[in-house]
Amino acid sequence: MGYPEKIFWKNFWENWTLCFLYYIIELDKLNKNYNMKKLFLIMGLAAITAIGFGQTEWTYEMANNATKNCNGILEYTASDGSSWKVGERLTLGTASGINSFTYVSMGDGIISPLQQASPSWGGQEAEIKKIRLSGTKRQGYTLWVTCKGPLQPIHLNIEKAIEVGEVVTDGYTSNQALEELKRAKDKLDLGLITQEEFDQIKAELSQYIK
Repeated sequence: MGYPEKIFWKNFWENWTLCFLYYIIELDKLNKNYNMKKLFLIMGLAAITAIGFGQTEWTYEMANNATKNCNGILEYTASDGSSWKVGERLTLGTASGINSFTYVSMGDGIISPLQQASPSWGGQEAEIKKIRLSGTKRQGYTLWVTCKGPLQPIHLNIEKAIEVGEVVTDGYTSNQALEELKRAKDKLDLGLITQEEFDQIKAELSQYIK
């Protein structure tokens, strides 16, 4: 059993146990005699609730419509179609700021203060240790990817980092896909590619264009 699966089942059983205990306490408060059939029904409801709390695979659409914070995410599919998983490695791209990364920071906020990563970190690889969603209903929610750094953790606002190229990805943002499609159209007009080749490129890129 891999690292992500262990985390999933650990979270599942912890949440299931808490939910089950909650229902038992409520039953005791009501001071009624429930038969075993009803007890098993309650246990089933507790399990369903635990699964809901233990959602570990998130997508951009889910994060965009979120109404509360979420920890323990194991896999995230971003708006450009790229996938990010706990235990895998990512590669930092190019800093979008003049003297630093804009959406990549370092530090734990306790012993070492949070600060933007320097441009020298471009091209460095890091292992993903945690994925979480945090924010408020008023300000919105942000999907954060935290990686293990050599001395301190590295934090990425993953959607913004993808958008400005501060993290290497094999997917496309909406703007990137549109630009790539325009270049393909120019090649078609110049006779550099065939209509069939253009249609294939268009079909692939259209899923990213919003």
